[in-house]
Amino acid sequence: MDVQTMQALLSLLTLMVLVFGGLLGVLWGQLTTIGKALSLHQLHVAENYVTSDEHERRITAEIKSLKEQLERFEKNMTNMLEMKLKGVA
Repeated sequence: MDVQTMQALLSLLTLMVLVFGGLLGVLWGQLTTIGKALSLHQLHVAENYVTSDEHERRITAEIKSLKEQLERFEKNMTNMLEMKLKGVA
């Protein structure tokens, strides 16, 4: 190869390195921006929404409360029936 062809190939290679380097820089910047946006969204979700564990704990507490009320109601009904049966017998 002559010197002129070598210089043209070297110039082409330099141009390709600059273009691909620029594209990689842009992509890296976009990935960084997306990563920051994802972190902010994760923080927003953590602050504003209930986790599945918290939801399960709340539901379990509500069910326990309802069971206690139902047991009291059944106890009262049993006592009332027993009092009525004693009054009749």
